[in-house]
Parts: sequence; C-alpha cells; structure tokens
Amino acid sequence: ASHDWVLRLTSAMRTRLYRSLEREGVFWMATRKAGEVLGLLAGDIGHLQNLYLRCVFPLMTAWGLWLLASLLVGLFTPLFGLFMLLGLGVLALLMPLVSVLVNGARQMRAKELSNRLYDSAADDVAGLADWTFSGRRDDYLARLMEPDAQLNAVEARSARSLRRINAAGQIVFCALSICLLCWAALHFGNMAQAAAATGVRARPADFIAAFVLGFFPLLEAFEPLPGAALQAGAHLDSLERLNAHDEVEDDGDGSAAGAGSAQRESAAAAQAQGEAAGSASVAGLGAEPPVLDFDDVSFAYPGQPLLLSGVSLRVEPGEKLAVLGPSGAGKSTLLSLARGDLSPTAGRVTLGGADTAALGDAICSQLGLIQQSTYLFNRSLFANLSLGDRSITRDAAAAALQAVGLGPLLASLPKGLDTMVSEAGHNFSGGERHRIALARVLLKDTPVVLLDEPTVALDPLTEHALLEDLFTVLEGRSVVMVTHHLAGIERMDRVVFIEDGRIALEGSPAELARSSARFQQLLAFDREL
Repeated sequence: ASHDWVLRLTSAMRTRLYRSLEREGVFWMATRKAGEVLGLLAGDIGHLQNLYLRCVFPLMTAWGLWLLASLLVGLFTPLFGLFMLLGLGVLALLMPLVSVLVNGARQMRAKELSNRLYDSAADDVAGLADWTFSGRRDDYLARLMEPDAQLNAVEARSARSLRRINAAGQIVFCALSICLLCWAALHFGNMAQAAAATGVRARPADFIAAFVLGFFPLLEAFEPLPGAALQAGAHLDSLERLNAHDEVEDDGDGSAAGAGSAQRESAAAAQAQGEAAGSASVAGLGAEPPVLDFDDVSFAYPGQPLLLSGVSLRVEPGEKLAVLGPSGAGKSTLLSLARGDLSPTAGRVTLGGADTAALGDAICSQLGLIQQSTYLFNRSLFANLSLGDRSITRDAAAAALQAVGLGPLLASLPKGLDTMVSEAGHNFSGGERHRIALARVLLKDTPVVLLDEPTVALDPLTEHALLEDLFTVLEGRSVVMVTHHLAGIERMDRVVFIEDGRIALEGSPAELARSSARFQQLLAFDREL
C-alpha cells in the first residue's frame, strides 16, 4: 500500500511538473538550461520517490521496532530493557548519524556531479554535429566522461565507507544478540524461573530460543539505516529544487519581473478571474476577428533589465504588421507576450479584450504560430498536420498542402499523408518544413497568425516563393511577422522597428521609404544582400 501511494504521488508530481513546463516553456527555456529541466523530470522526481521508499519508511519502521523491542524486554527486566534501548539506539541513531557525518559531503558532491551530467549531456548532444565535424571527437568524449568518472570515484569512496559502517553495525548487533542470549539464559534458566516469568509451563530452551531468534530479523530493519540517512540529503536537495521550481513558476505566472509575494498573489487572483472572463470572451469572438493590443507594455525576466519598455501597438483585424530590429531587441519576446507564454511586467497585452496570459489553451483557437525553426514530430505527415486540430479530414489536409505549394511533393510520396517525416522532420528541406507549418496554421483557421522569422536560413528563391504563398494563404487574417530583413516588406500594411526595447520607427513601408533615412538605409542594405 505504501509503495502504491508513493508511486501515485510521484506520478502525479511528474504529470504536474510536465504540465507546468508545457505552460511556462518559453519562460523556463529562457531562464534555465535544458539539462536542468531534464534533471527535474528524470532525476529529481526519482529522488522524491526514493525519499519515501528508501528513507522515510525504513527509518520510521526501524525506530518503531527499536522502541517496541526495548519495551517488550523491559516488561520482563526494566534495567535490561533500558540497556537494549541504548544498544539498539546505536544502530537506530548513532550509525545513521556517523554515516551522514562521514559521507554527507560526498553524497552532495555526487548529486552535484549528477546534475552536471544532465546539463553537459543535453548541451553536448545538441551540438554533437559540431563536435564531430570540428575533429574534436576525443575532446568531446573526454568532456562527457570526466564528470562521470568523478561521479564513479565519489560513489566508490562513499560505498567503501558505508560498508565499514555497516560492518560496525553488524558487530554491535551481534554483541546485542549475545547479551540477549545471556539475559534469556539467566532469566529463563530453569522450569521454575520460566513459569514464574511467563506464567506458562514450558522448557527453558523454548523461551531462550524465542527471544534470540525473534531478535535476529531486526537486523534487516536496522541494516539499511546508514544508507537511508545518507541518501536523504540528496533526496531533500531534489525536493528543494522542485520547490524552487514552484516558486519560479509563481514568478513567471504572475510577475515575470520578480515582484513581491503580495503582487504575485494579486496577479494570481487577477489571472483566475481573467481565465473565466477570457474564455467567455474567446467564445464570443466567432463572428468578428479579434484585435491584438499592446498597451504600454514593459517586460523583464526576474532580476534582469527590461527587454521591452513602454511598447504600445494595436493590430487591427486583417492588418499585416512587420516587426524589425536587431538581435536581442525584444522582437521574439513581443510574440511570446502575444501568445500568452509570458506576462508583462507592466501594461496589458489583450486579444479581443482578454489578457493573453489568462486565456490559457483557449488562445490556440484564435492565434496561430510559425516559428523560425519549425519542428515536426516523428509521426506521419497527416499526424503532424492535425496537431492543432484532430478533427481535420485527410481531404482537408491534402488541400492545405496543395494550397501552400506542396501538392507535387505530396504526389511524389509513395505513402502520401502516411509518410513518416522522421525526427525533427529531417526528411524534408527547410522550406518544405515551413510550408508544412503554414498548412497546419491554414487548417487551424485562426484569425491571427504570428510569424517568427519564417524565412530564416532559406535561399533567396525559396524565401521569395514561401513569402508569396504566405501572403496568399493568409489573406484576410491579422499577421505579425518578426524578421531581420526586408524581403516582402512591401506586402505589409505597417512596419515597426524596435531598438533597445522601444519602438524607434513606425509607419507604412511606403511612408518610411520616403521619410525615414534609417529605413532607406535598411532597404538599400537588404537589396545588396
């Protein structure tokens, strides 16, 4: 029953953590390493499970048996019962304490190295191709194996020390067994003594054997205690990391700038009210496309300088807005705020009058996204197209691919929509992956579409063809396109240039081309490329 309860607890915790990471994924990936997130999901949840199964329950069981055994012996001879209380106390308290004092630092070092392994493994696997093509394969293996070798060495030293402590504990237990045997022989030495002590007429050897043999199984309860106490430190460290995640989640959920607890509580209450109001607002948007509005928005990650400061934008239904600016200016952050992945430090971001951060999953029916690095799952082409809407038909999926210029590709695939795209969609080119993402947005039929540098890493011809298909397919929808250069800029209704977190330029492409020297320089530079 205890195992079932713990497994259910950790399963619920893992599910809760995954959902939290899914909801706050942008915030987490901007503030934490991928290996740290992997460590939370894999290592720390496992430590939480072991905290109960291998530490709390064994310690509680052993301490209960310690007191019970001492009490039972004390019923016959109080003084010897006190002796057993002290003797078993060496096994129940002193040995675990010695284990922690001797090996505690090693255990925390092992936990630190384990966390480092998660970080380095995730980082190195992501850059495996660069390691390979740089000719530094041996350096990569050495970098990967160094913390693993250190971890093995620390664990080996800890294991040797733990074996010595366990051996000392077994010697103490053996000595207590001999003392118990002598006490039983003296106390139940003849028939008269046995009858007087127990009120039962039986052979003295029976009572002596009963006490001594009944004592031996206690070794199984006391022997794991040094290891259990030692592991408790690492398990508690994992618990602290998980609790720290909850605190960060609160900060990212209600006040990404790291506001005080009172502000977080106020933001949480406002979000709870906004979710109901926002869902009702989204439900009523079917007849009229929503307005995307940034009202004096500022944003910063906790403890970091402002990325956006006082940004005000209003994207009307059907309007096409281009967002330009240098790297790090806050363009992608603007899209994250529009999606509701982040909450503004100050100001409001609303879609159809509802705060985007409070809409939750309801925002998916109103807002589509094409990212600069389109990810396709190792599923069939149809499964990837139906990711946003499981109700689409195969005919609709084929029509969407035809609309975005992938009709010939679909016809050339032997299995058609059942073709497996491979991990990350490597069976398709970059342009084809972007078009598949466009088809997915087309099938979703959202009134607002966000484009995060959709033509990055594409050659000029592919870029031009993709932009033509984009503007054709998305005709009549609100479009916000973040980009570094000005290809297709003439198709946009309005352009804003963000610099140092503020809007430095704003106007239509034609107007800026006439009146802004800086925009003219950007146009000239882009044409040279």
